[in-house]
Amino acid sequence: MATNDEWSFAEKEAMIRMCKESPALRFPLKQRTTADGTSEMVYDIPAKHKRYWLNRLWPFVGFDYDTPKYDLHSKSAFKASDMLVIRYKNRNLVVCPDYLNTGGMAVDVLEASEKDGDLPVAVRAVKR
Repeated sequence: MATNDEWSFAEKEAMIRMCKESPALRFPLKQRTTADGTSEMVYDIPAKHKRYWLNRLWPFVGFDYDTPKYDLHSKSAFKASDMLVIRYKNRNLVVCPDYLNTGGMAVDVLEASEKDGDLPVAVRAVKR
């Protein structure tokens, strides 16, 4: 049972409302430790499959794999190819590259060009 002490709890709650339950991906899952000492199941997705799965799993309309991203938690830019996918509550959730240290998930990502603008993340349309 999730508690508000769970790693990245608020983001996970938002993500499970946006992302439907789905079968596990065909890639190996590795148990990884977060900064608070808890564990998460992270997929080991080969680079040649990343673009396809990130496009498919990204919860918002208009994912651009080639545009640099910005993580609001770590306050750093990154490439989409560095994103991770975790298995959580029968869902495959996209998270930031530094998720295990900072807890940033797809709901915490801006296009790098938006980070200094006034476009809030909340205006993004969720895929249905």
